[in-house]
Amino acid sequence: MTNHCCWYRQPEGLLLIWPFSRTAQLVRLRPMVYFLPALIVAASLAQPQNTPPPAEKPEASKPLLPAPHPLITEILYAVPSGDAGDANSDGTRSATGDEFIELYNPHDKPIDLKGYTITDKSLGKPGQLKFVFPRCKLLPGQCVVVFNGFESTWAGPVGDSTAAPKEGNKKFHGAKVFSMKTTNSRNALSNSGDCVCLSAPDGTVLHIIKWGKLDAKLPAAKLTEEAPSTDRGSVQRESAMGKLVAHPASGGTPAPRYSPGLFAESESAAAAGDPSDDGKEPEPTPAPKDDPAKKPEPGKDKKQPKGK
Repeated sequence: MTNHCCWYRQPEGLLLIWPFSRTAQLVRLRPMVYFLPALIVAASLAQPQNTPPPAEKPEASKPLLPAPHPLITEILYAVPSGDAGDANSDGTRSATGDEFIELYNPHDKPIDLKGYTITDKSLGKPGQLKFVFPRCKLLPGQCVVVFNGFESTWAGPVGDSTAAPKEGNKKFHGAKVFSMKTTNSRNALSNSGDCVCLSAPDGTVLHIIKWGKLDAKLPAAKLTEEAPSTDRGSVQRESAMGKLVAHPASGGTPAPRYSPGLFAESESAAAAGDPSDDGKEPEPTPAPKDDPAKKPEPGKDKKQPKGK
Protein backbone atom coordinates (compact mmCIF):
# COMPACT_ATOMS: atom_id res chain seq x y z
CA MET A 1 0.00 0.00 0.00
CA THR A 2 1.46 3.30 -1.05
CA ASN A 3 1.43 6.09 1.44
CA HIS A 4 0.40 9.45 0.14
CA CYS A 5 0.86 12.89 1.64
CA CYS A 6 -2.02 15.26 1.05
CA TRP A 7 -2.31 19.05 1.56
CA TYR A 8 -5.55 20.82 2.33
CA ARG A 9 -6.07 24.56 2.58
CA GLN A 10 -8.20 25.71 5.49
CA PRO A 11 -9.16 29.24 6.49
CA GLU A 12 -7.16 28.97 9.68
CA GLY A 13 -4.08 27.36 8.09
CA LEU A 14 -2.77 24.43 6.07
CA LEU A 15 -3.57 20.80 6.91
CA LEU A 16 -1.10 18.05 6.17
CA ILE A 17 -2.48 14.50 6.08
CA TRP A 18 0.40 12.11 6.40
CA PRO A 19 -0.64 8.47 6.76
CA PHE A 20 1.32 6.12 9.02
CA SER A 21 0.35 2.61 7.94
CA ARG A 22 -3.39 2.65 8.22
CA THR A 23 -3.70 5.59 10.57
CA ALA A 24 -3.53 9.08 9.21
CA GLN A 25 -2.43 11.96 11.36
CA LEU A 26 -3.48 15.56 10.83
CA VAL A 27 -0.82 18.16 11.27
CA ARG A 28 -1.94 21.81 11.32
CA LEU A 29 0.74 24.07 9.89
CA ARG A 30 -0.16 27.53 11.07
CA PRO A 31 3.39 28.92 10.79
CA MET A 32 3.22 28.45 7.03
CA VAL A 33 0.56 31.16 6.87
CA TYR A 34 3.20 33.69 7.97
CA PHE A 35 6.25 32.11 6.37
CA LEU A 36 5.02 31.93 2.77
CA PRO A 37 4.10 35.63 2.44
CA ALA A 38 7.53 36.56 3.77
CA LEU A 39 9.15 34.44 1.06
CA ILE A 40 7.08 36.16 -1.60
CA VAL A 41 8.06 39.65 -0.38
CA ALA A 42 11.76 38.72 -0.22
CA ALA A 43 11.64 37.35 -3.77
CA SER A 44 10.02 40.50 -5.09
CA LEU A 45 12.68 42.68 -3.44
CA ALA A 46 15.42 40.61 -5.02
CA GLN A 47 14.09 41.40 -8.52
CA PRO A 48 15.58 44.49 -10.31
CA GLN A 49 13.34 47.53 -9.97
CA ASN A 50 12.40 49.58 -13.04
CA THR A 51 12.91 52.99 -11.42
CA PRO A 52 12.01 55.80 -13.84
CA PRO A 53 14.85 58.29 -14.51
CA PRO A 54 14.56 61.68 -12.80
CA ALA A 55 12.67 64.26 -14.80
CA GLU A 56 14.93 66.61 -16.72
CA LYS A 57 14.80 70.26 -15.71
CA PRO A 58 13.58 72.52 -18.52
CA GLU A 59 16.36 74.61 -20.01
CA ALA A 60 16.10 78.34 -19.60
CA SER A 61 15.47 80.22 -22.82
CA LYS A 62 18.73 81.27 -24.38
CA PRO A 63 19.08 84.93 -25.38
CA LEU A 64 19.12 85.78 -29.07
CA LEU A 65 22.76 86.90 -28.71
CA PRO A 66 25.22 85.21 -26.33
CA ALA A 67 26.71 87.08 -23.38
CA PRO A 68 28.20 89.59 -23.04
CA HIS A 69 26.70 91.27 -26.11
CA PRO A 70 23.79 93.76 -26.32
CA LEU A 71 20.76 93.32 -28.55
CA ILE A 72 19.18 95.78 -31.01
CA THR A 73 15.61 96.35 -29.85
CA GLU A 74 14.34 99.35 -31.87
CA ILE A 75 15.26 101.29 -35.04
CA LEU A 76 13.69 104.47 -36.38
CA TYR A 77 14.71 104.84 -40.03
CA ALA A 78 11.41 106.19 -41.43
CA VAL A 79 10.90 109.39 -39.42
CA PRO A 80 7.23 110.47 -39.39
CA SER A 81 6.39 113.81 -40.93
CA GLY A 82 5.35 116.88 -38.99
CA ASP A 83 5.54 117.26 -35.23
CA ALA A 84 5.10 113.51 -34.81
CA GLY A 85 8.62 113.07 -36.18
CA ASP A 86 10.42 114.93 -33.40
CA ALA A 87 11.83 111.76 -31.84
CA ASN A 88 14.70 113.45 -30.00
CA SER A 89 12.37 116.05 -28.44
CA ASP A 90 14.43 119.09 -29.48
CA GLY A 91 11.40 120.86 -30.93
CA THR A 92 12.25 120.29 -34.60
CA ARG A 93 11.50 117.35 -36.85
CA SER A 94 14.51 116.17 -38.89
CA ALA A 95 14.37 113.27 -41.34
CA THR A 96 18.04 112.63 -40.52
CA GLY A 97 18.70 113.90 -37.01
CA ASP A 98 15.73 112.13 -35.40
CA GLU A 99 16.76 108.66 -36.55
CA PHE A 100 17.84 106.38 -33.69
CA ILE A 101 18.95 102.87 -32.73
CA GLU A 102 18.15 101.36 -29.34
CA LEU A 103 20.26 98.63 -27.68
CA TYR A 104 19.32 96.50 -24.67
CA ASN A 105 21.22 94.28 -22.21
CA PRO A 106 19.30 90.96 -22.00
CA HIS A 107 21.85 89.26 -19.72
CA ASP A 108 22.29 89.08 -15.95
CA LYS A 109 25.66 90.88 -15.89
CA PRO A 110 26.71 94.40 -16.93
CA ILE A 111 28.16 95.02 -20.41
CA ASP A 112 31.02 97.41 -21.11
CA LEU A 113 30.04 98.96 -24.46
CA LYS A 114 33.50 100.38 -25.18
CA GLY A 115 34.48 99.52 -28.76
CA TYR A 116 31.07 98.26 -29.94
CA THR A 117 30.28 99.75 -33.35
CA ILE A 118 27.06 100.61 -35.18
CA THR A 119 27.17 101.00 -38.97
CA ASP A 120 24.82 100.98 -41.94
CA LYS A 121 25.09 99.12 -45.26
CA SER A 122 27.92 101.36 -46.55
CA LEU A 123 30.58 99.34 -44.79
CA GLY A 124 33.90 101.14 -45.23
CA LYS A 125 32.58 103.32 -48.05
CA PRO A 126 32.31 107.13 -48.21
CA GLY A 127 29.20 108.41 -46.48
CA GLN A 128 29.10 105.48 -44.09
CA LEU A 129 27.02 105.98 -40.98
CA LYS A 130 29.20 104.88 -38.07
CA PHE A 131 29.25 105.21 -34.30
CA VAL A 132 31.78 103.70 -31.87
CA PHE A 133 30.83 103.53 -28.21
CA PRO A 134 33.11 104.99 -25.53
CA ARG A 135 33.37 103.31 -22.14
CA CYS A 136 29.82 102.87 -20.88
CA LYS A 137 28.43 100.36 -18.41
CA LEU A 138 25.08 98.94 -19.49
CA LEU A 139 23.40 97.24 -16.55
CA PRO A 140 21.16 94.16 -16.93
CA GLY A 141 17.79 95.25 -18.28
CA GLN A 142 18.98 98.72 -19.30
CA CYS A 143 18.76 100.49 -22.67
CA VAL A 144 20.95 102.92 -24.56
CA VAL A 145 19.68 105.06 -27.43
CA VAL A 146 21.93 106.38 -30.21
CA PHE A 147 20.48 109.25 -32.25
CA ASN A 148 21.82 110.39 -35.61
CA GLY A 149 21.98 113.88 -34.12
CA PHE A 150 22.23 115.93 -37.32
CA GLU A 151 21.54 119.60 -36.46
CA SER A 152 20.03 118.53 -33.14
CA THR A 153 19.90 120.36 -29.82
CA TRP A 154 19.68 118.52 -26.53
CA ALA A 155 18.22 118.80 -23.06
CA GLY A 156 19.54 116.55 -20.35
CA PRO A 157 22.67 114.38 -20.33
CA VAL A 158 23.75 113.19 -23.79
CA GLY A 159 27.01 111.44 -24.68
CA ASP A 160 28.95 110.98 -27.90
CA SER A 161 31.76 108.78 -29.20
CA THR A 162 34.27 110.40 -26.81
CA ALA A 163 32.40 110.14 -23.51
CA ALA A 164 29.26 108.53 -22.11
CA PRO A 165 26.64 110.55 -20.23
CA LYS A 166 27.01 110.47 -16.46
CA GLU A 167 23.43 109.34 -15.99
CA GLY A 168 20.27 108.39 -17.80
CA ASN A 169 18.11 110.94 -19.56
CA LYS A 170 14.68 111.42 -17.98
CA LYS A 171 13.23 112.50 -21.34
CA PHE A 172 13.92 108.99 -22.60
CA HIS A 173 12.73 106.94 -19.63
CA GLY A 174 16.09 106.92 -17.87
CA ALA A 175 18.02 105.38 -20.79
CA LYS A 176 21.53 106.61 -21.56
CA VAL A 177 21.42 108.71 -24.71
CA PHE A 178 24.16 109.25 -27.32
CA SER A 179 24.44 111.38 -30.44
CA MET A 180 26.42 110.46 -33.54
CA LYS A 181 26.71 114.21 -34.26
CA THR A 182 26.62 113.68 -38.02
CA THR A 183 27.40 116.78 -40.06
CA ASN A 184 25.93 115.67 -43.39
CA SER A 185 22.24 115.01 -44.02
CA ARG A 186 23.23 112.17 -46.36
CA ASN A 187 24.81 110.24 -43.50
CA ALA A 188 21.52 108.57 -42.66
CA LEU A 189 19.57 105.35 -42.96
CA SER A 190 17.75 104.76 -46.23
CA ASN A 191 14.00 104.16 -46.05
CA SER A 192 13.91 102.09 -49.24
CA GLY A 193 16.60 99.60 -48.21
CA ASP A 194 19.36 99.57 -45.62
CA CYS A 195 20.55 97.82 -42.47
CA VAL A 196 21.91 98.41 -39.00
CA CYS A 197 25.00 96.36 -38.20
CA LEU A 198 26.28 95.88 -34.64
CA SER A 199 29.88 94.68 -34.26
CA ALA A 200 31.88 93.66 -31.19
CA PRO A 201 35.10 95.44 -30.19
CA ASP A 202 37.14 92.68 -31.88
CA GLY A 203 35.32 93.25 -35.19
CA THR A 204 32.99 90.25 -34.98
CA VAL A 205 29.67 91.05 -36.65
CA LEU A 206 27.02 90.25 -34.04
CA HIS A 207 23.66 91.51 -35.19
CA ILE A 208 22.23 92.76 -38.48
CA ILE A 209 18.70 94.06 -39.00
CA LYS A 210 17.92 94.76 -42.65
CA TRP A 211 14.92 96.06 -44.58
CA GLY A 212 13.84 96.84 -48.13
CA LYS A 213 15.98 96.26 -51.19
CA LEU A 214 19.71 96.08 -50.59
CA ASP A 215 22.33 96.45 -53.29
CA ALA A 216 25.16 95.66 -50.87
CA LYS A 217 26.46 92.27 -49.81
CA LEU A 218 26.20 91.98 -46.05
CA PRO A 219 28.71 90.10 -43.89
CA ALA A 220 27.77 86.98 -41.98
CA ALA A 221 26.49 87.73 -38.49
CA LYS A 222 25.58 85.72 -35.42
CA LEU A 223 22.02 87.01 -35.81
CA THR A 224 20.47 88.44 -38.99
CA GLU A 225 16.85 89.59 -39.04
CA GLU A 226 14.46 91.10 -41.56
CA ALA A 227 12.57 94.14 -40.29
CA PRO A 228 8.91 94.50 -41.25
CA SER A 229 8.02 97.26 -43.68
CA THR A 230 6.88 100.56 -42.20
CA ASP A 231 6.14 103.84 -43.90
CA ARG A 232 6.46 106.25 -40.96
CA GLY A 233 7.55 104.90 -37.60
CA SER A 234 10.04 102.58 -35.96
CA VAL A 235 10.41 98.82 -35.85
CA GLN A 236 10.71 97.39 -32.36
CA ARG A 237 11.18 94.06 -30.65
CA GLU A 238 8.18 92.65 -28.81
CA SER A 239 10.39 91.26 -26.03
CA ALA A 240 13.99 90.19 -25.44
CA MET A 241 13.15 86.89 -27.15
CA GLY A 242 10.41 88.27 -29.40
CA LYS A 243 10.22 89.19 -33.06
CA LEU A 244 10.46 92.59 -34.72
CA VAL A 245 7.19 94.38 -35.44
CA ALA A 246 6.09 97.78 -36.69
CA HIS A 247 5.66 100.15 -33.75
CA PRO A 248 1.99 100.89 -33.07
CA ALA A 249 0.78 104.44 -32.50
CA SER A 250 1.38 105.55 -28.91
CA GLY A 251 -0.77 107.82 -26.79
CA GLY A 252 -0.54 111.58 -27.10
CA THR A 253 -1.17 114.27 -29.70
CA PRO A 254 0.34 113.81 -32.18
CA ALA A 255 0.60 110.06 -31.53
CA PRO A 256 4.25 108.98 -31.99
CA ARG A 257 5.09 105.60 -33.47
CA TYR A 258 8.37 105.11 -31.63
CA SER A 259 9.54 104.91 -28.00
CA PRO A 260 13.31 105.45 -27.59
CA GLY A 261 14.50 104.15 -24.22
CA LEU A 262 11.17 102.55 -23.37
CA PHE A 263 11.70 98.82 -23.85
CA ALA A 264 9.10 96.74 -22.00
CA GLU A 265 11.67 94.69 -20.09
CA SER A 266 13.81 97.70 -19.18
CA GLU A 267 11.21 99.60 -17.14
CA SER A 268 12.20 97.95 -13.84
CA ALA A 269 15.88 98.75 -14.41
CA ALA A 270 15.11 102.38 -15.17
CA ALA A 271 12.94 102.64 -12.08
CA ALA A 272 15.80 101.27 -9.98
CA GLY A 273 17.98 104.20 -11.02
CA ASP A 274 20.91 104.65 -13.34
CA PRO A 275 24.17 104.85 -11.36
CA SER A 276 26.96 106.85 -12.96
CA ASP A 277 30.21 105.38 -14.25
CA ASP A 278 32.52 107.83 -12.49
CA GLY A 279 33.79 105.13 -10.12
CA LYS A 280 32.56 106.86 -6.97
CA GLU A 281 31.51 104.71 -4.06
CA PRO A 282 27.96 105.19 -2.75
CA GLU A 283 27.69 107.56 0.17
CA PRO A 284 27.74 105.79 3.56
CA THR A 285 24.55 105.53 5.50
CA PRO A 286 24.49 108.31 8.11
CA ALA A 287 24.83 107.18 11.72
CA PRO A 288 21.60 107.29 13.75
CA LYS A 289 21.19 110.36 15.89
CA ASP A 290 21.23 110.03 19.69
CA ASP A 291 17.85 109.88 21.33
CA PRO A 292 17.55 112.95 23.64
CA ALA A 293 15.50 110.89 26.05
CA LYS A 294 18.46 108.56 26.57
CA LYS A 295 21.15 111.20 27.01
CA PRO A 296 22.76 111.23 30.52
CA GLU A 297 22.10 114.14 32.79
CA PRO A 298 24.87 116.76 33.04
CA GLY A 299 27.56 115.77 35.49
CA LYS A 300 26.75 112.06 35.34
CA ASP A 301 28.72 109.47 33.40
CA LYS A 302 26.99 106.93 31.19
CA LYS A 303 28.72 104.15 33.16
CA GLN A 304 29.21 104.23 36.95
CA PRO A 305 32.19 102.43 38.57
CA LYS A 306 31.36 99.20 40.24
CA GLY A 307 30.53 99.44 43.93
CA LYS A 308 29.11 102.98 43.72
